Amino acid sequence: MIYHAGAWNVNWGDRMIQAAMRQHLEAMAGRELDIRYIDVQNEAIPVDEVNERASVLVIGPGGLIMNKEHGVFQARCDDWSAIDIPIVVQSIGWNEFPYRDFIGLVELPNTQEGSLRYSERHDRPYIYGSKWVPDAAFWIKPGEPSSECSDPETTFKVGVCVATDREHQRWPDAETHWGFMCRLGTTLHWLRTQGVEIRWFRHCPQDLHDYDDIIHGYYPGQPPASREAAPRLAADYAEMDLVLGMRKHSVIVPLGLGVPAVALGDQAEVRWFMEDLDEDWALVTSQNMDEMQDIVERALDDNDYPVRVMQKKQLWRDGFNGSIWRILNLAGYVREAVV
Repeated sequence: MIYHAGAWNVNWGDRMIQAAMRQHLEAMAGRELDIRYIDVQNEAIPVDEVNERASVLVIGPGGLIMNKEHGVFQARCDDWSAIDIPIVVQSIGWNEFPYRDFIGLVELPNTQEGSLRYSERHDRPYIYGSKWVPDAAFWIKPGEPSSECSDPETTFKVGVCVATDREHQRWPDAETHWGFMCRLGTTLHWLRTQGVEIRWFRHCPQDLHDYDDIIHGYYPGQPPASREAAPRLAADYAEMDLVLGMRKHSVIVPLGLGVPAVALGDQAEVRWFMEDLDEDWALVTSQNMDEMQDIVERALDDNDYPVRVMQKKQLWRDGFNGSIWRILNLAGYVREAVV
């Protein structure tokens, strides 16, 4: 059995990570797997249970650092050294947060050699190899879209995801934030004049809460345990013709599905992702927000943009597949299929 620790709670971005990991683990194993999820936001790592039942403990990816400024690590364990089975620290998004300083696993003999390298991006020459692995949500396989997003009568749809729960981490001041949102509103008004329909996406219940009086965002509900729910949200993104995203997975998921996206805001993880894709022209921050409409127009007109992203995804494929096979190998499963 595989035990998988992550933030499997209210954030649909993390749930899409969870779904993508299961999809690829089972595809490469050639069968359904017994996976026990540990929601680190609500429970500690059960050491005795893990030692008795699990063959490998996977930590991340998915919301393990609640506050990157102060380094609040969410995976709690009374005694990491008491875990007898192999531990793998999987890729935890596009960021440079020094996880080794907070989880202290590097000294444990059962932590697989080099696994912590998956959590850091200091060895850039290995970016296309197994030393660095992209966010798993980039690889999610979409399911069936919801009726809210698959209306065949709508000729052109733009999805918008605005995060309002972490804005204090993303804007230098309230005035800059207000100016950015005003420019976003102007850009969306321009899109509507072009006959575009706007679809608002919420990844967390609190997204858009400041604007509930004027915006009724599409939110798929509290993340359920069903396997179909997160792939359905991915399919909803796949139905869009363009996505404007502030949450990192509102950018990562559509781009991974071949949908052009424009990243919004000052979040470092999003910037690193766009830089790694060599597509940071499609990033609107507080520094270039006056160019928002021009950047959106370019994203609409550049038909090669999603093609270039798919080419980069293909380059990264071996690194991602290698990280999945590594987990299966430690868990004792035989490789019968390749994603």
